[in-house]
Amino acid sequence: MINVSYDLKRIKQDYYCIINSSTILIDETSDDGRAELTMEFQKTSGRQFIKLLRETDHSWLGYLENNSCADGIIIELIGTSCNLYIVELKRTVNDQKWTGKIRKQFRGATLRALAFLSSLGIKDIMNIEYFTAYVTSYMDQHIQAAKAKQKISNSSIIGKKAKLGIKDEEVLEWELDEITVFNSKFTHHKVELQRNANNIGIGNFIVNN
Repeated sequence: MINVSYDLKRIKQDYYCIINSSTILIDETSDDGRAELTMEFQKTSGRQFIKLLRETDHSWLGYLENNSCADGIIIELIGTSCNLYIVELKRTVNDQKWTGKIRKQFRGATLRALAFLSSLGIKDIMNIEYFTAYVTSYMDQHIQAAKAKQKISNSSIIGKKAKLGIKDEEVLEWELDEITVFNSKFTHHKVELQRNANNIGIGNFIVNN
């Protein structure tokens, strides 16, 4: 049995940075993002923050089928344990982006974070939280459509043949404060951003852990 202990020196610094602050900025500059989210953590001694950096050579976990990745991955180290925060920024959110892209990016970011933590020697993940920060959401209309389909399915003999599909179930999950990732449920935060003078969505979130 190989016991890989905690050692940050074995990781190339191209892939991470240490944040010496309890305030961390996640930003996205692409046309679909153009947003910034400031995350404020409690100022507590004995904690260290690591932010994973975007890879430029596309070599990170290239053997995975799902290698899409969310915009921000923050690791909050507490001794040899950690909390994990995964953030995706979007100008707009609709059913296609939520079910077909954002959730896939969450899964890819989770795999990337787990690989990083394993290489680091961190085995104890106490908590994982996901964040979708957006300027405009069209999810309400998609949710109402899914609920109408659900109502017909539950009240009609004919409708029972048209049960909700996976996409409908994922649309309805937007209303909840949790999300299913790899068959487990985790906290999901929806953060509405405001456009500034430069038409960039900006916002902040206070993490209460």
